[in-house]
Amino acid sequence: MELWLIWMVIAVILAVAEMFAGTFYLLWLGISCFAAGLVGLAAPDAIGLQIVIAAIMAVVLTMNTKRLTRRFTQSPGYTQNPIDALLGKTGHVIDLSQSGDAIVVKVGSETWTAKSEDQIAIGDHVEVIGGHTTILQVKKVSN
Repeated sequence: MELWLIWMVIAVILAVAEMFAGTFYLLWLGISCFAAGLVGLAAPDAIGLQIVIAAIMAVVLTMNTKRLTRRFTQSPGYTQNPIDALLGKTGHVIDLSQSGDAIVVKVGSETWTAKSEDQIAIGDHVEVIGGHTTILQVKKVSN
C-alpha cells in the first residue's frame, strides 16, 4: 500500500475518533496526517519530509487550540456544561431507584438521573435547580 494512502486512512480514523472524543486534539492529529498524505502524494520518496510536516502541524495546531476554537466556544448557545441549559426547566419523575437515593426524570425529550432533597413520587413535577456531570439536582414543584 502506498504511504500517502496510509496517511489518509490514519487521518480518517483520527477524524472519526474525534467525533467520539469531542476535544479537537484528535482532529489536529488527523489534519496533520492528511497534510503528510498530501506531501506523500506529491513527493512519495520524501518520507522524512512527510513525518516532519505531520509533526510540525500537530504541534502548531495543538499549541493553538484555544485560539482556533475560540470562535466555537464564544458563539451563542454554546455551553461547556449541558446542565446549564436545563436550569429552571421543569420535568416529571418517571422512575425511582430501589435504594431511594436517585430518581429518573424526563426533562423535555431527555431522560436524566436526578437527586432531590424533597419527597418525590413517580409522576411528580420537578424543576432543575443544578447538577453535576450527568446527575441533575431537582426540587418538587406544585402541580
